Amino acid sequence: MKTPCPPNRSATITAIADSGAQTCLMGLQIMKNLGLRQQQLTQITKRILAANNEEINVLGAVFLKLSGLNPKGKQLETATVVYVTDSTNRFYLSRAALEQLGVIGPDFPKIGALGPAVCENTVSTRHLPTLAGCECPLRTAPPTRPAKLPIMPSPKSTEVMKNWLLERFASSTFNICPHQPLPAMTGPPIEIRVDPDVQPVVTRRPPNVPVHWQEEVSEQLKRDVALGVIERVPPNTPVTWLHSMVLTPKSNGTPRRTVDLQPLNRHSVRETHHTIPPIKQAKAIPPNTFKTVTDAWNGFHSIEIRPEDRHKTTFVTEQGRFRYCRAPMGFLASQDAYTQRYDSIITDVPRKTKCVDDTIMWDTDLNEHWWRVIDYLELVGRNGVILNPAKFQFASKEAEFAGFQITKTGVKPLPKYLNAIATFPRPSNITDVRAWFGLVNQVSHYGRTTDMMAPFKPLLSPKVSFKWDSELEEAFQRSKKAIIDEIETGVEIFDPSKRTCLNPDWSRTGVGYWLRQKHCGCNSNIPGCCADGWKITLAGSRFLRNAEKRYAPIEGEALAVAWALEDSRFFTMGTVISS
Repeated sequence: MKTPCPPNRSATITAIADSGAQTCLMGLQIMKNLGLRQQQLTQITKRILAANNEEINVLGAVFLKLSGLNPKGKQLETATVVYVTDSTNRFYLSRAALEQLGVIGPDFPKIGALGPAVCENTVSTRHLPTLAGCECPLRTAPPTRPAKLPIMPSPKSTEVMKNWLLERFASSTFNICPHQPLPAMTGPPIEIRVDPDVQPVVTRRPPNVPVHWQEEVSEQLKRDVALGVIERVPPNTPVTWLHSMVLTPKSNGTPRRTVDLQPLNRHSVRETHHTIPPIKQAKAIPPNTFKTVTDAWNGFHSIEIRPEDRHKTTFVTEQGRFRYCRAPMGFLASQDAYTQRYDSIITDVPRKTKCVDDTIMWDTDLNEHWWRVIDYLELVGRNGVILNPAKFQFASKEAEFAGFQITKTGVKPLPKYLNAIATFPRPSNITDVRAWFGLVNQVSHYGRTTDMMAPFKPLLSPKVSFKWDSELEEAFQRSKKAIIDEIETGVEIFDPSKRTCLNPDWSRTGVGYWLRQKHCGCNSNIPGCCADGWKITLAGSRFLRNAEKRYAPIEGEALAVAWALEDSRFFTMGTVISS
């Protein structure tokens, strides 16, 4: 199977409206007029019959965007799979394409069916053509904004509206069909810049695929070819860079296929595009708002690689050589390139924040929020972003975002982190101790954990041999419970308008702080004025360095103040200081 990665090109053609056709069809000469070659077509096994029931000789298929102007001068468009044949020299538009372009209505040929509301109807997957052997609808452009909402906005009707959105955008923004080429994200292709003096690294021996994994690995390769993520290396192509495919088991025992791009990473230049740390994004979400969260599907793979750079991603398998057409996972520039392009697409969207694949939007008005979500789904869909329908969270007061539980008024750790701490096994070597510290560090924003972890700190030193005794075991079990008690209540969302107090602290083992805000309505501005008057919005702690352990108490307290201000500067810098 060969999947095309053709260049973007526009052309004007004359087409025949065939309301009886289930698929779009064009002749070989029209394909050539579009600047396409037969080698760029996706090879398919689907049989297409003409009106006289004779089989049409199909040479392949290509994904095209069709557009035209209606009588009012408004441009309408749709994206669809077009089949190529040498049996005609014309271009035939299918019924589905005609509906999407507003030429006919979904009730055609019913009298009076065609009216001004044709383009406002919901796009239903029940009326969309599908690929042979696949129940997914063919990819189309997202529908335009409807004239009105299908139901009145209400928290009770949120689930109905969510299902309406999933259905409306099923063939476009939420189309996760693995058998059709992924649309390309708007923006320039990624360039892989390598030191010209470096000798390319070549790994000629493919990995041995275990017998029980061979079929699954083969299907994964076929799927990525169908998506347009990778392509087979054409014959007579010399070897430059050649990487190794790596297979590891998933938790369910199935193979996870990756490519070791470390040799390429060592000699490539990274694109830098900063992403605000997730905890800061989570705490910036206003309380008591309606929230919608989306998660991109195959995000990195929506970015095309510059054709002249694709050979640098070639990898070897038992089935031959493949190379990436889209940005691969594991390449050092993929994430920066992806986030930069995605951020550019949604830069004008208000009241949102994004962390790589995850985007969250919020509003206080439910009606406005519903309309904004519709516009957002159309915006990203028209710019080549596919969203995962299974991870779509719509118009709820609480949501999961970037690894955090966003409640009505605060931020909490996800239950999986609490469970991971509670069930963490007793460390048996230094690697396990490091893993324990790493896990606790993921939830350190919710509480000061330094004192609880102090007994295990010496084990991180290479000069100390690993020894786990009864005292450490007791401290380990005690620390797990203490850490969970410290963090499970979460922290409040930071409100710039509230009075804020930073409480730094120093001990002989570390420094830490609490950042609190006043939520009570009493006249006192002193922390502790009411039982629940001041609530935690941020916490932090760290161990002392060797030189800091020799500080006098007053120096230690000064260190705590300086470090607390530095660590919390995202929320404290620029704050008006009161006496």
